[in-house]
Amino acid sequence: MFLAGLSAHARAGFAALAHALVHADGRLSDEEQVILERLRAEGGVFNGVIEDAGIEEAAAAISEPAQQRAAFLECIGICWLDGVIADQEAIVLDRIADAWSIGPADRLAMVEWVKRQAELFDDARLLILAER
Repeated sequence: MFLAGLSAHARAGFAALAHALVHADGRLSDEEQVILERLRAEGGVFNGVIEDAGIEEAAAAISEPAQQRAAFLECIGICWLDGVIADQEAIVLDRIADAWSIGPADRLAMVEWVKRQAELFDDARLLILAER
Protein backbone atom coordinates (compact mmCIF):
# COMPACT_ATOMS: atom_id res chain seq x y z
CA MET A 1 0.00 0.00 0.00
CA PHE A 2 0.96 3.63 -0.40
CA LEU A 3 0.53 4.30 3.34
CA ALA A 4 4.24 4.45 4.10
CA GLY A 5 4.51 7.84 2.39
CA LEU A 6 1.68 9.41 4.38
CA SER A 7 1.82 11.34 7.62
CA ALA A 8 0.28 9.74 10.70
CA HIS A 9 -2.72 12.06 10.36
CA ALA A 10 -3.23 11.10 6.70
CA ARG A 11 -2.86 7.38 7.55
CA ALA A 12 -5.56 7.77 10.18
CA GLY A 13 -7.77 9.48 7.61
CA PHE A 14 -7.24 6.68 5.11
CA ALA A 15 -7.98 4.09 7.79
CA ALA A 16 -11.27 5.86 8.54
CA LEU A 17 -12.15 5.77 4.83
CA ALA A 18 -11.25 2.09 4.58
CA HIS A 19 -13.32 1.37 7.68
CA ALA A 20 -16.32 3.16 6.17
CA LEU A 21 -15.94 1.29 2.87
CA VAL A 22 -15.68 -2.20 4.32
CA HIS A 23 -18.74 -1.60 6.48
CA ALA A 24 -20.77 0.26 3.83
CA ASP A 25 -22.69 -2.76 2.57
CA GLY A 26 -23.48 -4.06 6.04
CA ARG A 27 -21.31 -7.17 5.81
CA LEU A 28 -17.64 -7.81 6.41
CA SER A 29 -16.08 -10.36 4.07
CA ASP A 30 -12.98 -12.35 4.97
CA GLU A 31 -11.01 -10.29 2.44
CA GLU A 32 -12.21 -7.04 3.99
CA GLN A 33 -11.28 -8.30 7.46
CA VAL A 34 -7.75 -8.99 6.16
CA ILE A 35 -7.54 -5.40 4.88
CA LEU A 36 -8.54 -4.02 8.27
CA GLU A 37 -5.99 -6.23 10.01
CA ARG A 38 -3.27 -5.14 7.58
CA LEU A 39 -4.10 -1.49 8.20
CA ARG A 40 -3.89 -2.03 11.94
CA ALA A 41 -0.50 -3.71 11.50
CA GLU A 42 0.88 -0.83 9.40
CA GLY A 43 1.86 1.52 12.14
CA GLY A 44 -1.35 1.48 14.15
CA VAL A 45 -3.28 3.60 11.72
CA PHE A 46 -6.45 3.13 13.74
CA ASN A 47 -4.89 4.92 16.71
CA GLY A 48 -5.59 8.35 15.20
CA VAL A 49 -8.35 10.67 16.31
CA ILE A 50 -10.01 10.48 12.88
CA GLU A 51 -11.24 6.89 13.27
CA ASP A 52 -14.84 7.91 13.98
CA ALA A 53 -14.77 10.86 11.58
CA GLY A 54 -17.16 11.44 8.74
CA ILE A 55 -16.15 10.72 5.16
CA GLU A 56 -15.36 14.32 4.29
CA GLU A 57 -13.29 14.91 7.45
CA ALA A 58 -11.34 11.70 6.91
CA ALA A 59 -10.75 12.57 3.23
CA ALA A 60 -9.51 16.04 4.23
CA ALA A 61 -6.64 14.37 6.11
CA ILE A 62 -5.05 13.58 2.74
CA SER A 63 -4.36 16.91 1.08
CA GLU A 64 -1.86 16.22 -1.72
CA PRO A 65 -3.63 15.53 -5.05
CA ALA A 66 -1.31 12.66 -6.03
CA GLN A 67 -1.81 11.03 -2.64
CA GLN A 68 -5.56 11.52 -2.95
CA ARG A 69 -5.59 9.74 -6.30
CA ALA A 70 -3.43 6.90 -4.98
CA ALA A 71 -5.73 6.62 -1.97
CA PHE A 72 -8.78 6.58 -4.23
CA LEU A 73 -7.33 3.69 -6.22
CA GLU A 74 -6.77 1.85 -2.92
CA CYS A 75 -10.35 2.62 -1.87
CA ILE A 76 -11.69 1.19 -5.13
CA GLY A 77 -9.50 -1.88 -4.63
CA ILE A 78 -10.95 -2.40 -1.17
CA CYS A 79 -14.46 -2.29 -2.63
CA TRP A 80 -13.53 -4.63 -5.48
CA LEU A 81 -12.13 -7.36 -3.19
CA ASP A 82 -15.29 -9.42 -3.61
CA GLY A 83 -15.54 -8.74 -7.35
CA VAL A 84 -18.32 -6.19 -7.14
CA ILE A 85 -18.79 -2.64 -5.93
CA ALA A 86 -22.01 -2.67 -3.92
CA ASP A 87 -24.39 0.27 -4.27
CA GLN A 88 -23.61 1.43 -0.72
CA GLU A 89 -19.87 1.25 -1.44
CA ALA A 90 -20.36 3.26 -4.63
CA ILE A 91 -22.10 5.98 -2.62
CA VAL A 92 -19.13 6.20 -0.23
CA LEU A 93 -16.68 6.18 -3.15
CA ASP A 94 -18.59 9.05 -4.76
CA ARG A 95 -18.41 11.07 -1.53
CA ILE A 96 -14.66 10.47 -1.32
CA ALA A 97 -14.17 11.40 -4.99
CA ASP A 98 -16.25 14.55 -4.51
CA ALA A 99 -14.18 15.54 -1.48
CA TRP A 100 -11.03 15.20 -3.59
CA SER A 101 -12.51 16.76 -6.76
CA ILE A 102 -12.04 13.57 -8.79
CA GLY A 103 -14.44 13.90 -11.72
CA PRO A 104 -16.75 11.20 -13.12
CA ALA A 105 -14.53 10.37 -16.11
CA ASP A 106 -11.49 9.86 -13.90
CA ARG A 107 -13.56 7.82 -11.43
CA LEU A 108 -14.67 5.49 -14.20
CA ALA A 109 -11.14 5.17 -15.58
CA MET A 110 -9.81 4.39 -12.12
CA VAL A 111 -12.47 1.75 -11.47
CA GLU A 112 -11.67 0.11 -14.80
CA TRP A 113 -7.94 0.19 -13.98
CA VAL A 114 -8.54 -1.52 -10.63
CA LYS A 115 -10.67 -4.19 -12.33
CA ARG A 116 -7.91 -4.84 -14.89
CA GLN A 117 -5.30 -5.10 -12.15
CA ALA A 118 -7.48 -7.59 -10.26
CA GLU A 119 -7.85 -9.69 -13.42
CA LEU A 120 -4.08 -9.61 -14.00
CA PHE A 121 -3.48 -10.66 -10.41
CA ASP A 122 -5.91 -13.57 -10.81
CA ASP A 123 -4.21 -14.58 -14.08
CA ALA A 124 -0.79 -14.51 -12.44
CA ARG A 125 -2.03 -16.60 -9.54
CA LEU A 126 -3.34 -19.22 -11.99
CA LEU A 127 -0.01 -19.26 -13.82
CA ILE A 128 1.92 -19.65 -10.60
CA LEU A 129 -0.30 -22.39 -9.28
CA ALA A 130 -0.64 -24.26 -12.58
CA GLU A 131 0.69 -27.78 -12.61
CA ARG A 132 3.20 -28.62 -15.29
